Amino acid sequence: MFGIINFLKEAELLSEKAAKAAKDLVEIRNKYVHARGKNHEKDASDAIKYLHVIVEDTVSIFKDFDLQHGVMMFKDMDTSGGAFRAKYTKVKSQIK
Repeated sequence: MFGIINFLKEAELLSEKAAKAAKDLVEIRNKYVHARGKNHEKDASDAIKYLHVIVEDTVSIFKDFDLQHGVMMFKDMDTSGGAFRAKYTKVKSQIK
């Protein structure tokens, strides 16, 4: 399993954070496949958290967006310039 995770990370299809979450998820899976799991409630909760990280990094429609000034914006968009602020002010005044 780690081979495919490493491949996806090297291909830049998984971030470092998602790759770690995937490896941690595999570790939990292996514990229960080999009947070594002892804390099923904590492990289930952790597994859901790891899955959430993987989904957010790979298929979430929001992964490339941030909430800035109450507006969904691309993460790499420059919001420090006056042009954006002027546009934002105009949009905000229309909402009222």
